[in-house]
Amino acid sequence: MVVHQSLSGLSLRDFEYIQAVARNKSFGQAAIDCGISQPAISQQIRKLEARLGFPIFDRSAHSFYVTPAGEMFLKKIDVILTEARALLDATASLNDPMESELRLGIIPTLGPYLMPHILRAIRDQYPNLKLNLVEATTNDLKEMMLARQLDLICLATMPEFEELESQHWFDEPYILACPVEYALKDNTVMQWSQFDQEQLLFPSTEHCMRDQTMGFCNLAAASDRRVGSSLEMLRQMVAAGEGAALLPALSVLGSDGMNGLITYHPIAGRTLERAIQVSWRKNDYRIDTFAGFLSFLRTVVLPL
Repeated sequence: MVVHQSLSGLSLRDFEYIQAVARNKSFGQAAIDCGISQPAISQQIRKLEARLGFPIFDRSAHSFYVTPAGEMFLKKIDVILTEARALLDATASLNDPMESELRLGIIPTLGPYLMPHILRAIRDQYPNLKLNLVEATTNDLKEMMLARQLDLICLATMPEFEELESQHWFDEPYILACPVEYALKDNTVMQWSQFDQEQLLFPSTEHCMRDQTMGFCNLAAASDRRVGSSLEMLRQMVAAGEGAALLPALSVLGSDGMNGLITYHPIAGRTLERAIQVSWRKNDYRIDTFAGFLSFLRTVVLPL
């Protein structure tokens, strides 16, 4: 018969303290993150080290590092805490996942322009749902999904991770935004082959939209081009006369606040659009619920 060691003296909260210290490389900052005093977090970790029989951290006067034994221990508690959080997720709403918390991540080139068109429908359909929205870049959202910090993510690219399943939601066309100096009538159709692509401005590198819009162009690397750190900055650069830009269709609805300094043009001659995807973890017990939620979202009419 296998005799297991006693788990006396081990707690998940102490494991979280160790994670926080390793992440911050500081007992002081870890204490702030965990909401306790520095002496308290130091004392708890020393008690755990005494229970384990080895130091997790080297606390010499002029350096701070994780010991080799501590590195091994950290890898183990990372797994334990990930599974513990998954257990909490699973037990939070066994009856109806859509009557509890749903953490939805969305990219900044989509969220501010899409959410106003769907939030009323979501709240009417799921009145008890606690929807928590997180805006971050594509790479950050993927990492947050794998760390179980989000339940769903909405992207304009397909995630490369095997752990995630993605389904198509809708296609969003790009619209060409031009400065008033081009003397073009607003809403006239532009032939893509006749447009001088050297005039294009691009988003900065953290946005996946940059690679997408670059892919529509027959241009060399855009490293020497002026870039906008957000869609709104890109729009202001167009209004200032610096060049033209491809903007997602939802972002150009309504007044742009630019007092007629920009004209907007549908594009003909080539399909310029991005595919909006919704992704979740393949091992999430709520995958059927998420698929049903996406089916509902597809019924919401978007002004495209």
